[in-house]
Amino acid sequence: MNFRQLLREYTWFVILLALIIGFIWTAPGFYIQPYIGYLLMFLMLVSCIDIKYRDIIKQLHKTKKLFIILIVIHIASPIIIFSLRSFIDGQIFLGLIIATVMSSGLSVIFLSKLYNGEQSEALVMTMISNLLSPLVVPFLVYIFAREVVALDIMNMVITIIKFVFVPLLIARIIRGTKISKPFRKHSLSLSIVTLFLLILGIVAPIKSIILENINRSIVLGIIIIVLISINSFLGYTLGSTKKEKVTLLLVGSYKNYTLATVTALSLFGPVVALPAILYAFVNNILLVPIHFLFYNKNNLS
Repeated sequence: MNFRQLLREYTWFVILLALIIGFIWTAPGFYIQPYIGYLLMFLMLVSCIDIKYRDIIKQLHKTKKLFIILIVIHIASPIIIFSLRSFIDGQIFLGLIIATVMSSGLSVIFLSKLYNGEQSEALVMTMISNLLSPLVVPFLVYIFAREVVALDIMNMVITIIKFVFVPLLIARIIRGTKISKPFRKHSLSLSIVTLFLLILGIVAPIKSIILENINRSIVLGIIIIVLISINSFLGYTLGSTKKEKVTLLLVGSYKNYTLATVTALSLFGPVVALPAILYAFVNNILLVPIHFLFYNKNNLS
């Protein structure tokens, strides 16, 4: 077994190692943190190198399924939280609403490839979810929590262009060149290493906030595990094939926790941001059991 095969088969260990290092030894994570955006762009680039535009167009025709998965992404979990509002502290309730109405995370495109899902479907669904988020997120936060959330729409549009459309364009440009060959050959290995660095950069800065009130964090973590599990189940049952089931499980449950954290921190403070911070931690922890459930080395070239 060569190094590339080893990385692919033991991605669960790479993820777990990144979580442990990021939590125990924060220095590398703080060094990586300023470069998270560039790492995400690179992850998008290597994830999209094999995606054809005709596959994207094909996925855009699945309007009914797209509409349903958007409901799962943006509405399913907030309804559950809203039903429990009497038992949850006001600030934590608001934080949970902000975290749960948020769009799907862009990393699902790579994860769909790793776990033998439909990359083009993951791309279309998370792209539309993120494009709608400047309108959907403030509206849903107001509906569920009666709080006005002012998002910088232009900045969000620029961010989506930078993290989605620019890597897609670069992937399209290099696809017909000699550069594409090593990219295709090593795309999964490069993606796994990039994911390792991303997790380090995400986990290290949130450690202190999680540990400020460990009991509250544990309870919140359990709630978030339940919410992610429900969304995963709903996404999985929506799929028509095994590949689509895996894709919709990931798209429906893996959140854009970076945007949720920034939104909560900038508008309300660290207590309201705690659910989004824990989403970042729990979402990545749950990639470990997902790996054991869906990784199949025979389906990767």
